[in-house]
Amino acid sequence: MLFRSIPRGHLHDATSADEASLHITVGIRGITWGDLLLEAVDILVRSDATLRTSLPAGFADRVSATAAVQRKLLRLRSKVASDLPMAEALDEIADRFVSRRHQFLEGQLVDLERDFRLGLESTVARRPEVLFRMWRQRNKICMLFFRKKIMFPAFAGPALRFVAAAGSFRPREIPGGLTNRSKLVLCRRLVSEGFLRIAAE
Repeated sequence: MLFRSIPRGHLHDATSADEASLHITVGIRGITWGDLLLEAVDILVRSDATLRTSLPAGFADRVSATAAVQRKLLRLRSKVASDLPMAEALDEIADRFVSRRHQFLEGQLVDLERDFRLGLESTVARRPEVLFRMWRQRNKICMLFFRKKIMFPAFAGPALRFVAAAGSFRPREIPGGLTNRSKLVLCRRLVSEGFLRIAAE
C-alpha cells in the first residue's frame, strides 16, 4: 500500500504499471483567508443598505459612466477598508465550523452507564476531541459543540468556564457558588452531551 501527499492545487494522474491497483483520492477543503474576507463582505452588505443599491444606468458604457463609477468605487473602497467586520466574520465562520462537526466519542456509552455513580470526588475531564464555542446571550450562557447548542443560566458562567479550561478535575472543585448537588447535575449533563468523560469514579 502506497500513500502520497500532493500539495494543494497540483493536478495529478495515477496509473498502474504491472498489475491492477485501486487509486483513491481524498481532498480536505480548508477555510481560507479568502473565505473570511467574503464572509466579512457579506455581513457588511447585509448591514448597509447603500451597498444593496443598483449600479447606475449606463454603468457598462466605457466612456460616459467611467468617471461617476470610479468615484463611487473610491468611496466604496474607503468604506470597506474602514468598516469591514473581520472579527464578526471570524466568529461566524468559527461558529459554523464547530456546529457542523460530527460527534464521534470513544467510550461514551460506558460513561453513560457509569453516570449515575458519578460523585463529588470522581474525576472527570473535557474530551480532547471536543471543539466548542461559549458566549453569553442575555441571561444565558450558550455552549456550541457537536452540532448542538446548549443553554445554561447565566449564574453557571464561572463554573462552565472552569470546566472548559480545567482539563481534569473533581466536581467538588467547581467554583462559582453552585451547591454540591448542582455541581453533580452540571457534570452529569456535560457527560451525557459528550463534553466531559469520566476518568475515574
